[in-house]
Amino acid sequence: MSLVRICSLAILALSLGLVAPHASAQRASARQPARPAAQRAATPAATPAATPPAAAADAHPGPSASPYARAVQHCIEKLVAHDLDGAEVDAREALHTEPGRPEAHYYLAVALRTKGQGDAALAEYRAAAQMGSAVGEPMWQARGMQGAAEVLESLPGRLGDAREAWSQLLAFAQANAGVMPVELPRAHITAIDRASEQERVYIDVRQRIAAREAELAATAASMAPAHGRGH
Repeated sequence: MSLVRICSLAILALSLGLVAPHASAQRASARQPARPAAQRAATPAATPAATPPAAAADAHPGPSASPYARAVQHCIEKLVAHDLDGAEVDAREALHTEPGRPEAHYYLAVALRTKGQGDAALAEYRAAAQMGSAVGEPMWQARGMQGAAEVLESLPGRLGDAREAWSQLLAFAQANAGVMPVELPRAHITAIDRASEQERVYIDVRQRIAAREAELAATAASMAPAHGRGH
């Protein structure tokens, strides 16, 4: 596990009240320089919302952690262990405890998406975004919006909806500097536009080929009787 991932998830665990600050984590975080926004922006093929997060090595729920925080941490640990059914159970347990929080919706979406349940994952990503907005946590709102856009992009026939979702995320990123790099939604919008243009060109070429084949077939059919009479 990379040092950057350990540090970032340790910070996430602290924000949820799962662990107390650890001296080694503080020292590691101090040594690790922040990455520029352009480097943080993932490519369309591999983005944060598409990848199950890894748990910090020492991120274990402390004795004072809430039941919600414990369930979320257990969910994260099971995602890392690829125990998707167990992760789903823990995420739903967390939601039963505090349904108005965004984290459990987000990690439930990760589990469902990894299991191939795209429509169910889409609903949970959208819920995470909605709850993140409701509780004033723009990072979780951005993560939920990103996950929803990625799922839409992977579903058959939803490319137009995916572009709209990425456009909404771009507007959000522009209005919330530092939460989401604008390069990420822009890259997806550009890729979708290129794919759509290629699809239009392909359809146009196929239509022209089909029309030409029909024309040749009609010509051949009209010449067949005259050819027969000539003999």
